[in-house]
Amino acid sequence: MKGKYQRLEQKLLNLSQNQVKAPAEHCTFYHKVINNTDITFSDNEITLLNKGLKYNLHQKKRRWLTDIALEAETAINSLPTADRPYYRKQVYLHNTTTPTEQQQILPQNTHGMEHYANNKSKTKKK
Repeated sequence: MKGKYQRLEQKLLNLSQNQVKAPAEHCTFYHKVINNTDITFSDNEITLLNKGLKYNLHQKKRRWLTDIALEAETAINSLPTADRPYYRKQVYLHNTTTPTEQQQILPQNTHGMEHYANNKSKTKKK
């Protein structure tokens, strides 16, 4: 049994001595992105592009707007019937106006979650 372990140790020593040598050639890796345009990219943009296609930004689906509209409508349908028109209007305003225009329009509409919370608390008391 000792002879077996001595042979294994000798093999390991031989392998470790053979593997210590550095490789003869030095491999150079080139960047994946070469900018041949007049546009200058920042370092962050170049590092993102060098990561390859796996890390690039994804395009939106073809029907992304339809998907968002269906999700919003599904969420609105779960609200009480009286509040649905108000929230449909809020979704419409959010998707068709700029944030500055929203600030001018939205404060005029006071009927919202506060009204819903008040109605809910009244129903609990009964």
